[in-house]
Amino acid sequence: MLIRPATEHDAAAIAAIEHASFTHPGERFSPRRVRYLIRSPRVEVIVAEEHGSVVGWAAGFVRRRASTPWARVHAVAVDPRARGRNVGRMLMEHIIEMLVKQGAMRIFLEARADNHAALRLYHKLGFVECGTLPNYYGHDVAAIRMVRIMASSPAASP
Repeated sequence: MLIRPATEHDAAAIAAIEHASFTHPGERFSPRRVRYLIRSPRVEVIVAEEHGSVVGWAAGFVRRRASTPWARVHAVAVDPRARGRNVGRMLMEHIIEMLVKQGAMRIFLEARADNHAALRLYHKLGFVECGTLPNYYGHDVAAIRMVRIMASSPAASP
């Protein structure tokens, strides 16, 4: 399994993973949005590649303007055919490492409240729940906001 920076050539594969991974349109990134994230100098976008095919992706960014720099894991998804092989964990570990190297003291993310597999993974990686966001992904589709504090810092929300 190779974890590498995403390129614009990966956008179609990432969009296909998004479509296969998320049933609710409010959760999916469009091909246009994926290309925007890949091009953005402020966003880290990585893919997991296996045998020449993209099988997962993650994106995150750091906000340095705050008194304590914080980051957000903006996206993570794994092709359903590649699940159960720790692809999501590898992507998360890599994106966390990248965000910490850029100075993030806290890392936030959101997940569907009923996405138990993702929530279990995030807990294992040291994230704790810090809020519930009703209708985050659309009508009656709530999210759980989670945070991982990397060092002693005030626990302020983004």
